[in-house]
Amino acid sequence: ALIEHVRTYIAERFDSLFDKTESGLLKALLIGDRRDIPFRVQENFVYTGTVHVLSISGLHIAIVGGCWYAFWRILGLSQRLNAFLTVLVIFIYMQIAGFNIPVIRSALMGALFYTAILIRRESDSLNALFLAAFLLLATNPLWLWSIAFQLSFLCVLSIALFSPSFEKKLNKIPWGALRRSLSISCATVLGAQALITFYFSTLASISMLANVVIVPLITFITICGFLILPFSYIPWFG
Repeated sequence: ALIEHVRTYIAERFDSLFDKTESGLLKALLIGDRRDIPFRVQENFVYTGTVHVLSISGLHIAIVGGCWYAFWRILGLSQRLNAFLTVLVIFIYMQIAGFNIPVIRSALMGALFYTAILIRRESDSLNALFLAAFLLLATNPLWLWSIAFQLSFLCVLSIALFSPSFEKKLNKIPWGALRRSLSISCATVLGAQALITFYFSTLASISMLANVVIVPLITFITICGFLILPFSYIPWFG
């Protein structure tokens, strides 16, 4: 009940600050509620091959976990206690964000990363991904046939396997952030496009370019969305 009250509070706060489309997008990005995104907007994401950005993903867990981990460090907590509290925050956010397949996958991988810090072991993204898949399918084997499961895991697997290779091939690009963004976009398109074409009967010829533009933009919007909630109570802002 408490978690549902928090979700409702966040949704109502965004509704009071923005129009329906803007509020709908922020609710989708922060709490996994897509109901208020207009159909034409969702269609545009599908046609450009960027619909995956509307799901709560590792990006959100990285932002939430990273910010709280930094906060605990500022307070002077030990690294292990810091990691333990960050794992708790990730699981709380997982419930606020809707407790669906991409959210659970991202939260499990994020929790495993901080657990590795807690037990002083080196983390491995592929091991974390397969362990998350195992835990999800052990809970409900039928999730294997879910579009959300397939798209979420295939995109992350593609990024883990192919992004480093793409980044090496793009080594002539001088800006590291742009190089990483391009490599992740290429890997994401490689992993997601076949599924998007199969399920939505569309082949987005501009998918790679659209991802290069939209992924950094969505990252910026997501970070702003998290900051808006506390800062909106400052009189000049709200």
